[in-house]
Amino acid sequence: MVFCLVQGDAIKNSFPIDISSHTTVGHLKKAIKDEKQNAFIGIDADKLTLWRVDIVQTKENQEM
Repeated sequence: MVFCLVQGDAIKNSFPIDISSHTTVGHLKKAIKDEKQNAFIGIDADKLTLWRVDIVQTKENQEM
């Protein structure tokens, strides 16, 4: 499982996507697009740019 966050959204709006070690980047992009359809209207899954980041969740950055 990975937690995803759309750029510009608050950390509290992160959402989980179930993946396995065999999941391709393309499948992950499709799963993210399927989960957040309204955020990506008119954007094809293959056009999404994914970043792997570590975000420490604190009280201060909940609204960031």
